[in-house]
Amino acid sequence: MRLRERPPTRRCAFDIAAAGPLADFGALLPVLCTGVALSASAPLEAMQTTRTVGHPALLQAAVALVHGPIDDGYALALHPLATAAWIGMLLTALNLFPAGQLDGGHVAHALLPRTGARAAGLAATTAAALLSTESTIWIAWTLVTSVMTFTNWNTTPWNDPPGAVGAGRRMVAGVLAMTLALCFTPVPLGPIR
Repeated sequence: MRLRERPPTRRCAFDIAAAGPLADFGALLPVLCTGVALSASAPLEAMQTTRTVGHPALLQAAVALVHGPIDDGYALALHPLATAAWIGMLLTALNLFPAGQLDGGHVAHALLPRTGARAAGLAATTAAALLSTESTIWIAWTLVTSVMTFTNWNTTPWNDPPGAVGAGRRMVAGVLAMTLALCFTPVPLGPIR
C-alpha cells in the first residue's frame, strides 16, 4: 500500500509502520502451531531434499513445545502449514530491518532523530553484508537495504521531536525488536550436511 502523503506526525508514522508486522506476526502464530503439530519426524535418509531451512528461534520453540527433542539421525518434515509459517517469519524478519522504506525503517525514522535513523539503516546494510558470508541469499538483501537506505537518505524531518512518540509506542518498538529476533535466521536456506 502506498500513502498519498506523508504521515503528519511521528506517532502516525509509527502506528502505520508497526501495524503490518504486528498483524502478520499475530496471523502466523496459529498457522505455525497448527503446522508444527501436523509435522512428523522422519529419518534423514528418507527425506527427499537437498536443502534445509533455517531454524528461527520461534520455530525451534514451537517444535520443542510440541514434539520435544528430535532424536539423532531424524529431522522434522515440516507440514505445508509450518512451511507457510516459516515463509511468513522470514518475510516478517526482513521487513523489520531498520532500513529505508521497510516497516522497520519507518519505525526507526519515527523513533529516532534523522542521524539515528540513517545509522540504523547503515547498520542493517552492514549486518546484511556480514551475513552474506553465511548465506549467499544475503548478498541480494545487502543490495536491497543499501538502495532503500540511500534513497531514503534525505527524508524531511518531522516538526515534533522523537520523544513525542511516547513510552507506549517505545514498548511496542521493543515488541517489534523481539519479533525480529524470534523470526530471524542467519541461514534461511542451506544444503543438507
